[in-house]
Amino acid sequence: MTLFGSGPRDGPLSGRAAIVIGGTRGNGGAISRRLAAQGAQVAMFFQSREAEAARLAEEIGGLALRCDVSDLAGQDAAIDEAVAQLGRLDIL
Repeated sequence: MTLFGSGPRDGPLSGRAAIVIGGTRGNGGAISRRLAAQGAQVAMFFQSREAEAARLAEEIGGLALRCDVSDLAGQDAAIDEAVAQLGRLDIL
């Protein structure tokens, strides 16, 4: 759970923080890339394929957090960790 590139970013979403559930592959990965390109800090929740999630987190300067969204307590913990790392939550 390392946040890469946590400094300020330029773009219309600069200063905003986002969580993308399933945000490391497919459509979720594309959404994470787009949000980051627009200046948002992005926390991506993933359930498996940790190495792939870590690579994308490094690529976009984001945060990859393992989270089983079927577990409510796990969701709460992952959201709390994302907010702690990003300092806020604006986009879900």
